[in-house]
Amino acid sequence: MSEDVNTLIKKLGRKNPNLKIHVISDSADSIKDSLSSVFQTMIMAVVDFYADYLPFLWRYKGLLIVGSSIPLAILGSCRLYGSHGL
Repeated sequence: MSEDVNTLIKKLGRKNPNLKIHVISDSADSIKDSLSSVFQTMIMAVVDFYADYLPFLWRYKGLLIVGSSIPLAILGSCRLYGSHGL
């Protein structure tokens, strides 16, 4: 979204040379970095879960259900936020 705004600002600047618009703050990069960190943490949590509980619980069906519920919940909430423009 911030890329679209920056493109619009450049178009407006070309159409109106007297118009001066300056972007004070653009937090798009930090948001992308935060989301990347969340996904890395999620992957590490799933791997750690399987590594910790597999030796004790040899029932793969239970492990798959529990191990996949957390990532699916996080991805589902990200999709929900994305669909509402947040």
